[in-house]
Amino acid sequence: MFVILPSDAPSGLVDAVCAKAAARGWQPETSRGDEQTIVALAGHGDRLGLEQDLSGEAQAELVPLLTGREYWKQRLIRRVVGWLAAGLGLLTAVALLMPALGFLVPPSRSTPGADTSRAALVRELPEGSARIVRFRGRPALVVHHGEGRYFALSAICTHMEDCQLEWDAERAQIVCPCHGCVFDLYGNVCHGPASVPLERIGTERSAARVYLREGAP
Repeated sequence: MFVILPSDAPSGLVDAVCAKAAARGWQPETSRGDEQTIVALAGHGDRLGLEQDLSGEAQAELVPLLTGREYWKQRLIRRVVGWLAAGLGLLTAVALLMPALGFLVPPSRSTPGADTSRAALVRELPEGSARIVRFRGRPALVVHHGEGRYFALSAICTHMEDCQLEWDAERAQIVCPCHGCVFDLYGNVCHGPASVPLERIGTERSAARVYLREGAP
């Protein structure tokens, strides 16, 4: 279970929330991010009592931790809604653009493999930089880590699947601006509350372009 507070919540408020949680049998742990302050509650404390204690705190939002079945049900619903919205948008775009495609789009060039998708020009990804691209209808993060090494991972945080990840060049890590999750270049979780690693995407490089392909490298 989590207590969500504003990112600029005063220390006194955070300490008061932690004290109330501890008094109800929870083990609080605080994490401050750019968007929110998260108080993660571990253990099997009195949930109803804590809800009553925090009812007067307008800035505090108590978020229960879903069971595995509830989490996967919500995740499936979000995916289905996303697929339907993407499909409707694609059909609308095709219907509007199809008459002009024959005149405006030149014949496509072959890529290194039939299962690859063009991601970026090499010159668009200097060493230590990253960019968000679309791969199979979803955002992906492509990182140039130096010495011609490219990493590609899903750009959607696995914690709630509602937040798009960002590249922190100084730390050489991938971070979630919503809940403070941190992942390394291999998709491993470095800092929660996420517990599921990121999906890795294969990369290929030609002389001038970087391509993405299905499957982990």
